[in-house]
Amino acid sequence: MHPTITYMLVKSLREISIMFIAVTYAPFLKHIGLNNAQITVINWVFAVLMLLAQVPTGIFADRFGRALSIKIGVAILVIGQFVYAYACGFWSALLIEGFVGVGLAFVCGADEAWLASSLNACGDGKKLENSFASSEAFTGVGRCAAGLAGGVLGTYDLAWPWIASGFVAVIAFVCSLVFMHEPKRGDSAIHANALCNRELVSLSWQQMKSTHALKWMVVMVCVTGLAIPFFHYWPLVFRDHVSGLNLAYLWVPFYLPHVAGSLVMRARSKQLANGWGIVCLAATPVLIGTAMLGMGLSHNLAWLMAGAMVLEFVVGFHRPLVSAFVQRRVAEEYRATYGSLQALITGGWTTVVMIGVATAMALRPDTTASILGLWWQIGILMAASSILLAVFRPRAVTS
Repeated sequence: MHPTITYMLVKSLREISIMFIAVTYAPFLKHIGLNNAQITVINWVFAVLMLLAQVPTGIFADRFGRALSIKIGVAILVIGQFVYAYACGFWSALLIEGFVGVGLAFVCGADEAWLASSLNACGDGKKLENSFASSEAFTGVGRCAAGLAGGVLGTYDLAWPWIASGFVAVIAFVCSLVFMHEPKRGDSAIHANALCNRELVSLSWQQMKSTHALKWMVVMVCVTGLAIPFFHYWPLVFRDHVSGLNLAYLWVPFYLPHVAGSLVMRARSKQLANGWGIVCLAATPVLIGTAMLGMGLSHNLAWLMAGAMVLEFVVGFHRPLVSAFVQRRVAEEYRATYGSLQALITGGWTTVVMIGVATAMALRPDTTASILGLWWQIGILMAASSILLAVFRPRAVTS
């Protein structure tokens, strides 16, 4: 099976598993007794444990196999999703979030590194942007269907989407076992298992420090990471305007723009492999920030939907472009370690953001108005930050 197809299959099933609970995640946590601040805390624990596991799991992937690392991560996801259905309060949710966070660290960095290496091994390295965009679009369709199905299931029992999520994760695990294999390395490549752990990290760090484009990308990802409160709290905001079942159906027009964004990126993948890709990446924070500002100042469902659709279109366009941008600039022998190192840095920033959000939400009334106020404030900050990103964007792009 071609690497792009294998990557699309395993990634889409993994993401479908996670997206089964997208609509019902926050309502489920509310149902078992958590408040807005506690929801942020357990997400913070998830992020911290995933953060601490990033570099060790990246090294593991480069030394012992990226496919193996992905299989371990998906296996942990299977267990976590099934067990979450039986969470009964803050502490149980906290423990499960941490367990799943460590599991997903095995996948983070390893999956994109596996695809880039596999495409190079079969002579299709020039199709990197196209492959990432195709995968994001295909996965997006699955996310859309999973979000709708999970929302419908949640109207009967908020635990059912977690159980459905676990079954899909099982299928993802089986597919990874059957179809995902380690690519052959070129004769000139340095085998990562010949390098010690410190050397893998050191090489990754040196390349990041010495490459302006990679440093710029880290900052850009950190700025876009300010949008995290939108993804955590949107069901609570939209739920005030529609019933639970309507919220499930609302997921389709809400998320389809994400697929459209990936398809547009795929159609323009050749042009975006050069300087136009930098321009589009630099524009991402101001577009997302403007969407969050508009939603935060609106109490009308139509305006909320418009802002959410713009945001999802930009994210769908942005994600595969970021993946290809990084993989084109990182050396083969430490792809996964570099991806994990970048995730460690950006994840550290995400943790800081989540601590700030948790503090802000704890000091505010436990209401939808507090969430909307947070959205528009973050929107202004993102739009302002985009000015510096545009000024210092890389002027030249290497293939």
